[in-house]
Amino acid sequence: MVGQPAALPGVADVRVHRVLCRLSGTGLDRREDCLVLPQGLLVEGRWRRAVIARAVPRALEQGPGDALGQAVAGDLHDDVVEAHVGLAERLGVVQRRTHGLEGLPENVARTARRRVDAHESRGDRFEEADFEAAAVALEGVLTDNGYAYAKVRRAADVDLVQQVASLGYWVDAGPQARLGEIHVSGLGGIPESQVRRTLDLHAGEPYSRSELESAERALLDLGVFSAVSVQPQLQPLVSNEPPRDKQVTLVVLNDGEPLAKLPDWAAQFVSNQEPYAILAPRGVGPTAWTKQRANYVERAHLLVGRTVDQGRVWDVAAVARPLNGEGPVRVIGRGQAGILAAYAALWEPSIREVVLVDPPTSHATGPIFMNVLRVLDVPEALGLLAPRPLTLVNAGDAAFDRTQKIYERAGAERSLQRR
Repeated sequence: MVGQPAALPGVADVRVHRVLCRLSGTGLDRREDCLVLPQGLLVEGRWRRAVIARAVPRALEQGPGDALGQAVAGDLHDDVVEAHVGLAERLGVVQRRTHGLEGLPENVARTARRRVDAHESRGDRFEEADFEAAAVALEGVLTDNGYAYAKVRRAADVDLVQQVASLGYWVDAGPQARLGEIHVSGLGGIPESQVRRTLDLHAGEPYSRSELESAERALLDLGVFSAVSVQPQLQPLVSNEPPRDKQVTLVVLNDGEPLAKLPDWAAQFVSNQEPYAILAPRGVGPTAWTKQRANYVERAHLLVGRTVDQGRVWDVAAVARPLNGEGPVRVIGRGQAGILAAYAALWEPSIREVVLVDPPTSHATGPIFMNVLRVLDVPEALGLLAPRPLTLVNAGDAAFDRTQKIYERAGAERSLQRR
């Protein structure tokens, strides 16, 4: 096989077919030239690696289930591309939950729930577009009812064994706001009084994003402006909580390490007075699955273009983010768990320091990320943490000299410690 299908939204089971598409102009722009062939069918000719293309051939539109066509990699021979395309069944939705509406006025919460239901009422199949649209609609209800700072976070928990997804929305409404002073600029010779009457916005009114959009359209409808922008100037929120300067340590466990107590290897880094938390990411501790020779769970992740370790990186980042409010978080891990913590730090700015004990020298021994060795290996990934403090314990291997050189080039050699 030339390439694996990329991460397709809602894909649970992928059956790979071979597709031949003719090239015209600059790319795959003639869907009718695409022909689906069984994966086992051989094509004569000398094929060589070529382009990465994306297309939805018409021949796949009548495929089994809800066929999705996505050419992800191919071989080029004259003007023909051979690409591997996944025909996939959709995930079902087992439950949907919206969190954070409890403290809002009943009419606002009721409208928000109805809006989410309206975008998720097209059946029981998981649709990424509907999932995103529901979150946008939910945030829109809040910003139309005075919650100018409202934010909505969404996440889907996928069960590849049962082929179902649990959807969740987390709402941070923030305080209610009202309109303050209204400034008008760029009028030229147009009377400001007429513009303000058309805007129909007044100081002291509850904030509503849809009202601002309506005011913008009303000014454009006058036909005297080529462009209009009505934008709120939101002031940064001031928290009543004291700043959290004290560091919190997050200890990431490997499979087989107990969750009930601090591991011995981590005790040297955590003092008695220092707050800490212990994390068992997915597949570790209470959530461990039965190990089988076929590695069913790990292989199932690959079918959707992901790995178990990729999800574990997300677990670390998601826990670290709210762990200490705006305060600093230090992550500590041993072996592969330490590398997972390091990757989480690359994506999560609240992680200010990383400590790794017995780090592996290469992804060849784990953790496993698809195609990562085509880009970098463990020492280079650790170098990307510069200038953040990084401590490597039992890392005398020459491979980590590359990490040290990256820190030196970044002018952060004092932030790296090797013990």
